[in-house]
Amino acid sequence: MDHHQIYWPTPTVKFEDKLCYVTEMEAEKEMCPADPRHTRRERWKRPLKTIGTVTPLTDFEWTVMGDLLVSPNIVSDFQNAGFSGVEFHPVEIFTTTETPIGRETFELRITGWGGYAPPSSGIRVLEECSHCGRRIYSGFTNKERLFDPKQWDGSDLFIIWPMPRKAFVTLKVRDFIMEHGYTGVNMKPLHELKHAVAGTFTPGNLRDWFDNSKLANILERY
Repeated sequence: MDHHQIYWPTPTVKFEDKLCYVTEMEAEKEMCPADPRHTRRERWKRPLKTIGTVTPLTDFEWTVMGDLLVSPNIVSDFQNAGFSGVEFHPVEIFTTTETPIGRETFELRITGWGGYAPPSSGIRVLEECSHCGRRIYSGFTNKERLFDPKQWDGSDLFIIWPMPRKAFVTLKVRDFIMEHGYTGVNMKPLHELKHAVAGTFTPGNLRDWFDNSKLANILERY
């Protein structure tokens, strides 16, 4: 598979229509022992707790941080299709007064691995803390070199490091989503990927994005 067969889902909703989190939602943090500005680990608590509507406005919903939420029907569709590289975890939806709504919604979490962005993509380490390992990466200069098929684990849905909040999917998944006409999502080819707003990536620790068994499999490859 080459970069022409890689796509990424992007929201059709405006930012003001994305879901916020309840006040009690926070990330679990482990601070750098030497620099209080750094976090060694930072992982959002689960289940996600967001503020939403009684009835979803679109089939795919998005949080302000880019988490992707879907209905039970989409979960069933994806599972019946046998797509790999994805898990679904329950989400709790609340009203603006933070009263539970009770509707069934799931977080679509990517577990597939697309490898590290190769140096030819233009992404490189700009800074690295010698105490906690926190890294800041430059943005990409060559989108078509972001995907290295030799590093890919073959999953239908996957991330490419250092962009863990960006989901990437194969042509098969793209066609499936388009054929089903799900609302709230557009599928863009890799060459239309947008640059990071900050111009750099600070993805945190791999352990914040993968469980131990998956992490072990990733690290074995390098």
